[in-house]
Amino acid sequence: MAQSRTQSDPTTSWHRTMGGDFTVIAIVAARNEADIIAQVIEDLIRQRIQVYLIDDGSTDDTVQEARRWLGQGLLKIETRPQSDVFDWTGLLTRKQELAVSLQGDWFIHHDADEFRESPWPHLDLHDAIHRVDELGYSAIDFRVLNFRPTHDDFVPGQDVRSAFRFFEPAPRWDAIQVKAWKRQAATIDLASSGGHDVTFPDRRVFPVPFLCRHYPIRGQAHGTRKVFSERGGRLVKSELERGWHVHYTDVAVNARFVLDASSLQEYDASAMARELQASSRDTSWRQEAEAAVERLQASLTALATSTDLERRSLQAAILGLQRDLARRNSELEDLRTAMAAERQKAVVQVDAVRSELLAQQEALAARIRAAETEAAAYVLSLGHLRTELRALYASRSWRLTKPLRSIYSTVTGQPENLSDDTTSAVRSRPGSDWGDLARVSPFSQVWGLDRGTAIDRFYIEQFLGDHRADVVGHVLEVKDPGYTRRFGAGGVTRTSILDVDPANPQATVVGDLAGEALDIDEVDCFILTQTVHIIFDAKSALRQAVRVLKPGGVLLCTLPAVSRVNYEDGGLEGGDFWRFTRAAVQRLVQELPDVGDVEIRTWGNVRTCAAFLYGLSVEDLPAEVMALHDPWFPLLHGLRIVKQR
Repeated sequence: MAQSRTQSDPTTSWHRTMGGDFTVIAIVAARNEADIIAQVIEDLIRQRIQVYLIDDGSTDDTVQEARRWLGQGLLKIETRPQSDVFDWTGLLTRKQELAVSLQGDWFIHHDADEFRESPWPHLDLHDAIHRVDELGYSAIDFRVLNFRPTHDDFVPGQDVRSAFRFFEPAPRWDAIQVKAWKRQAATIDLASSGGHDVTFPDRRVFPVPFLCRHYPIRGQAHGTRKVFSERGGRLVKSELERGWHVHYTDVAVNARFVLDASSLQEYDASAMARELQASSRDTSWRQEAEAAVERLQASLTALATSTDLERRSLQAAILGLQRDLARRNSELEDLRTAMAAERQKAVVQVDAVRSELLAQQEALAARIRAAETEAAAYVLSLGHLRTELRALYASRSWRLTKPLRSIYSTVTGQPENLSDDTTSAVRSRPGSDWGDLARVSPFSQVWGLDRGTAIDRFYIEQFLGDHRADVVGHVLEVKDPGYTRRFGAGGVTRTSILDVDPANPQATVVGDLAGEALDIDEVDCFILTQTVHIIFDAKSALRQAVRVLKPGGVLLCTLPAVSRVNYEDGGLEGGDFWRFTRAAVQRLVQELPDVGDVEIRTWGNVRTCAAFLYGLSVEDLPAEVMALHDPWFPLLHGLRIVKQR
């Protein structure tokens, strides 16, 4: 149980709201990690881990990025003065002190470029450590995966886990990673091992390792600065003599930090969870114990002629090892039983949620069917009523009573009922209120970009986001690689840029899509957005777009149905030629060779079309209007073509 907390303790308030009766504190040291520190702190807080940050003299915005979490799970930012020396021993000693003074049940020795995870997918880090505590263990080992950059396009603030998907296992000197421990009455020892192996009396390390995803380098410039400027020249000689910091001492000056993905392993969260749960720190110990028993038995045979005292001593040693091995096997079996129970509990919870969702779905479907039946009945009754009214208006009695209705209208001042329901509807309809739309010029001349997000771009990015799995390998895009970088993640190995204008500095392929064959290797994906309509020979352009694909490659193309004339590519004199209906898109695809799977999607409705022509933006429209798609009033078509293999 956690010790009692005073009102001055900075962990108290957040403990009550997020930590419950079990508190875990990560003590994080950072220097010049502004591009990632906010993600690390946010991930720990999301997993209900409190954070104490030690800033080791950062010269960038590390402190400013971290400060936003103060009072929300970040307990304090402790700043150390800038120094020409990287005093790792001093930082570890300070962490030892904090592990005594801070009021937590468990502590984690954490770095600013790490993400730590539970070996059980259904338990976050807080609940997993709590489970280890309940099982009677007092320390946790971590399996370290070093994620390496396979491209140089990382942007500060981007999710580093999505940006870099390839890793290599930690080297042998990082095999021991006992960096989480239960609060101790006396001071723990973290500094003697360089921070790798926390020690204290009667320590019991949990057999199953937790996961540590490590992102030490985020690009060529970052690696060069960190290794040679921020660390290399600041390392302490006495620490180097103890064998510390070996991962930086042998790096060449011209080292390449951006690696080829083929030299690494792609991260699979499910497979890693299975591997962690199947592994055990006891495995190697048990193998060594069994080998020791075999060696002792061999020695006993060789010493058959020795004294009885020596034989009895050897037999006692063997018996002791066998008893110890049996005890360890029993503990491991108990652990497996507990893990099986946790997995079964997770299965039951998932089944319960699935059943509830199915019940809600069935109830909603029943409500929809009832509403449709009620609406159909209403429409039917309305039709019957209109038929009866027309029959009444056409009847002889209605005509004969017209003088009486006129006298009644004169006496009462009430208008006489019309004999034609269509004429009545026309006379009673109020005039249309055009409001702000009573104008002949748009609100914006640039598709609403000066007001917010262009409406067609919203649908384009929705289309590309739905098919981001296609943006892999060698990708071709027109004019610039903006969409490739945004939707390609870590699967893009090569990017080519097509433009008819040779003055474009980003162009790697200069040519006309509707002209002669382009000089380019076959591509895995061609992103062709809002381009075909400015090419007069649209059919030839689409034919060549399919031709440059590898067999099985994918064309992601968008075509406008409604838009103002494009002033950027020739304007009224010949730079904007076509607007497309769905039938036109289908006809163009039918006439293309080598086409396999085809998907055509249409977005828009009469209101979004009008808003787009008026130069309004997405922010000017309600979300439900953007989500409604009427095929009779299309604004944009999305075309996905897979080339035949």
